[in-house]
Amino acid sequence: MNRLKEAFDTVKVREKLKSDTLSSIYERRRVSYKSVLAMAFVLLLMLGVGGVLYMTPVSSISVDINPSLELGVNRFDRVTSAKAYNSDGEKLLKEVNVLFKKYDDALLEIVECDYINEFLNNNEVLDISVVNDESGVMLQRIRDCVGHHDGVHCHGINGDDNAHKHGLSYGKYNAYMELKEKYEDIDIEDIRDLSMREIHELEAHHGH
Repeated sequence: MNRLKEAFDTVKVREKLKSDTLSSIYERRRVSYKSVLAMAFVLLLMLGVGGVLYMTPVSSISVDINPSLELGVNRFDRVTSAKAYNSDGEKLLKEVNVLFKKYDDALLEIVECDYINEFLNNNEVLDISVVNDESGVMLQRIRDCVGHHDGVHCHGINGDDNAHKHGLSYGKYNAYMELKEKYEDIDIEDIRDLSMREIHELEAHHGH
């Protein structure tokens, strides 16, 4: 009888041990699962915030010759957007791959591509306008990179929101406003399809 009781007691102990072990494993898994969820949440949050920061432009560079476009540049000096402002600008964006490159590398690719060189070889003028570059660092870096190319002019301008309202890049709208100071009756439609060389020639011939 005692042996039978001892056998039952041994079974009970084993069952309790198994139960306690399973409970312990379950608890550890539950804690581990919660930890994984917490880590995943933090990672997603970081990726989300980081992604927004990475994709948000903090500067703009206007590229105008006859193709007209703008590059959005993030805080890491990478091009995160490229928008064409005329059909020639759309053609240019098909010829080059500028997204996520350093902005000076992107501009070098634009300046040296065959499509832009066709314009430069016909004595057109390429204006590269750095928008609201208060420190002048971007402008200097761009000048060092592409400013030595014939027909390429680099300068800083103040961005005017009216540019985009009229469907023009910052650079071309800035050239229009400078021209309007000399020709008060000139309308924005008068210059919309002009190349930058033609706009500069109009400005240079004022009063002649």
